[in-house]
Amino acid sequence: MPNVTQRKLPRIIHLIDSLTVGGAERLLVTHLTHFDHSRHEHHVVYLHPPDTLAEAVNNTGAQCHTLNLTSAYNPAIALARLVRLLHRLSPSLLHTHLYFSNIYGRLSRLCRTRIPLITTLHNPDYSNEDTGRVSYQIRKFADYVTGHLFNDRFIAVSDAVRRDYQKHLRFRPIVTLYNSIDPNHVSPIQARDRTRVRQALGIPPDAFVLIQVGRLHPQKGHAITLRAFAQALFTTPTLILLLIGKGRLEPDLMTLAEQLGIAHRVRFLGERNDIIDLLHAADLFVFPSHYEALGIALIEAMAMELPVVASAVDGICEVITHEVDGLLVSPGDAAEFAQHIGRLIASPEKRHKLGIAARQTVLDRFNAGTNARDLEQLYEQLLIQDRIAREV
Repeated sequence: MPNVTQRKLPRIIHLIDSLTVGGAERLLVTHLTHFDHSRHEHHVVYLHPPDTLAEAVNNTGAQCHTLNLTSAYNPAIALARLVRLLHRLSPSLLHTHLYFSNIYGRLSRLCRTRIPLITTLHNPDYSNEDTGRVSYQIRKFADYVTGHLFNDRFIAVSDAVRRDYQKHLRFRPIVTLYNSIDPNHVSPIQARDRTRVRQALGIPPDAFVLIQVGRLHPQKGHAITLRAFAQALFTTPTLILLLIGKGRLEPDLMTLAEQLGIAHRVRFLGERNDIIDLLHAADLFVFPSHYEALGIALIEAMAMELPVVASAVDGICEVITHEVDGLLVSPGDAAEFAQHIGRLIASPEKRHKLGIAARQTVLDRFNAGTNARDLEQLYEQLLIQDRIAREV
């Protein structure tokens, strides 16, 4: 019998800051789920806890590793551990996500053989978070220098993100690959699921439930949601608001809910890894971000045929067409948010129409299967270019 040698697959390392339940982390799990693992061998390396999604990563067939850092702000330890791990794994390509992983992944190329490096850009940070402080300018400079020195390619999760990095850091080339989900795993809400989840949360069957998903950070506009909710509650006393996520603003937002007299109708549910399940309890999804790359939670809600009221900011406007598959509101305008929430509460027909159109938008434009194939093709292009360069 002839001796058949098993073909060695190209090994791709995905480097990310943590495996918390965030948009970038959930997108990584989605990609890993849809990759053809007979083409590439995938490993995920995360810098530090939390590791909430580690089990989900392992379930995709990828292998999970941690640098176990206590702080991302120690470059000597981070680089030493990363370089040691990369020497052991001997990857064919490195794909980085989020700021510290981007910086350390790029700098690791100083210490080992050069391999193709891709960075996914997840948020339009530089147009919206520039504080003018020296520390911020140092951070931006480090991103600029390392990106220009070491990256072979950049991916943006929306055109808004692409424009942000082209304007502020002059990164090129940048290809846009939209955030995506698997619509087959995110189905329209069924009555039995709504009843089950509401019973688990202690929500009455006749309540009208608004839901917002996102870290409790100024970007996400939770204060707008609370003020709009307080106005809407005057005319619809059965309203309940569910806030999923955690962050440094939680005490302030709880205080605001108390001041507005709505604390008894607002549930702070914290960070959850059962977001899809929780969405079954909702009648309406609100997304009042002051700026947004695209929003995984947004397209998940749309895929479940939830009607959406969202801010008319760049990334969101790439997803929603006003009055077609959602309603768009001027950023920061709580009164306008409350007005559109009231419109949808009063019109089940409008909610249904928007929900049906929203799911179709996701099916047409934000399908993870297509996105994963495009990303694998990009990997192949860079691997072939690298192979040719080594042979010259």
